[in-house]
Amino acid sequence: MPLQTASSTESVEPCPRFEQVAQVEGVGLQVHPTQVRETNPDIPVESMFPALVVSHPINEPELPFESDSSSPIQPDLPEPLSEGISVGDNREKTRLCSQCGAPMRLTSHSCRQCGARYYITIKGYCPVCQTMMEASADGKCDQCGGELDNPQVDSKLINIIETTPEHTTPVKTTSIPTQAAPKIHCPKCKSENPPNTDRCRNCDAKLLPAEGVGQRLAYFIAGILGAFVLGFLFYLFYIQNPGSAPDIAICDPIPLGLGALVVFFTGFIQALRKTPVYTKYENRAKRHISLNPWQALSDLNQAMEIAPAKEQGGLLKQRANIYEKIGLTEEAARDHLVLATSPDAFKGEGEWVAAFTGADSDTYTSSRRSDQITNLLRSGSARAVGYCSRCKKVVELDANQRCQTHPRTKGNEIQYVIPADLLVGKLTVLQKMESAHSQLSQQLTELLDTGQAKAVGYCPRCKAAVELGSKRRCTIHPRVKGRRIQYVLPNNIEAGKKLVLRGKREDKPVGRVRIIIVITLIFVSIGYFLSKYINQISEYAAKLFDRLP
Repeated sequence: MPLQTASSTESVEPCPRFEQVAQVEGVGLQVHPTQVRETNPDIPVESMFPALVVSHPINEPELPFESDSSSPIQPDLPEPLSEGISVGDNREKTRLCSQCGAPMRLTSHSCRQCGARYYITIKGYCPVCQTMMEASADGKCDQCGGELDNPQVDSKLINIIETTPEHTTPVKTTSIPTQAAPKIHCPKCKSENPPNTDRCRNCDAKLLPAEGVGQRLAYFIAGILGAFVLGFLFYLFYIQNPGSAPDIAICDPIPLGLGALVVFFTGFIQALRKTPVYTKYENRAKRHISLNPWQALSDLNQAMEIAPAKEQGGLLKQRANIYEKIGLTEEAARDHLVLATSPDAFKGEGEWVAAFTGADSDTYTSSRRSDQITNLLRSGSARAVGYCSRCKKVVELDANQRCQTHPRTKGNEIQYVIPADLLVGKLTVLQKMESAHSQLSQQLTELLDTGQAKAVGYCPRCKAAVELGSKRRCTIHPRVKGRRIQYVLPNNIEAGKKLVLRGKREDKPVGRVRIIIVITLIFVSIGYFLSKYINQISEYAAKLFDRLP
């Protein structure tokens, strides 16, 4: 149709390029021209169309708009679109680049026209998890694997391309990688790949490889050298020159002899073992510290979820260093505090002191840990939370780890937290002592009713980790009580669900081990009983057979 102006009924034929861009499939948004000139049909598209914003871009500059008094139409520009675009069954829909206005695929990560880069996420409502969840690589819920209802595509501008009248060539601005931009760098071709990708999209190389031949060979050589050194010391001190060994605990014959055997077999086993999955994530995290620290952080979190307890300390220390590198000082302080207050904080140091001086390692470790905790509390870098037997509730403690209301009463089940995590520490203590002290359930219920905390547990009817009510029952099935309950802050519900599911996975191996231990004890008891009373049993059996006809 011809265009009509407010002041005149004179028709103006639309520009052909206007029709071409306005009919982009899948956009479905009204586009207003900024200028329509009857005398100049070759108006550039960039001057006629404002950029369409699919989602909130990060620090995106506003496009300049200059009013033209000669233009017959001066409409207001449309507001940026803030919600996600529905995917539906057609993933080939298009949208316009928020930087240059060029059409691009709905799920495209970069604009071919100006080079602007976007971080794409697909979210949808999961009926099982009862909340909006991100989709995994197969398009299903990343938490439970269920189907997502009404999936939405959200895009965020990562790298901004700025153009000025003096510089018409696009100029890319550099920025520090954000939390929303983890990328896996291929160790073979050095290309970038999206997270959770198993193989490189460019060269098909494994992005989570096992330990290489060189690393395994290094383990084997280190084992041989260590065994040789310890064996040589054993030969020197106790065979060639008996009595020449120094008065050091580590130079006794038993530590030297057993140490040589242990070091040799450890190197041999490390060289031939199957690489644990958590080690693969740890090695990839070390490689990405300089390439993409956000990817390194993601890999370390994956490793900590599946690593055994004895490996958690080393992984936690690496994660704290990455937090400091990317400027997350609060998270780094939290990890450093966990390391400083851990029962194994000075275990390695205590073992070395015991080896060279013969002192008790447990006493040394406990003393060093206690001194460090006291210094942290007095400096204000940490807070102590515990149960007061006189207050009958969980309270904050002073620097001497005693109740502030009752200075003579020392707290029980003490937790050490940074000042920002004071409520988290209280929830941890309440969760530990709720079963032993019934009055603490009321304190927890008050926190849940006021919204300061949330309860998350496993529902056997939903067969998933769900949010629970103040009565610790499933909100969908009010008669079903939650299991493996975790109390978290309202913004940590998803992390709480992961803890619940992790506990469910760990229950099965523990049950199997328990059964094996019980069966083993039964057989050992039977063997011991037979070996001790075999003669009496044989005589009784012989008499029994003699009486038979």
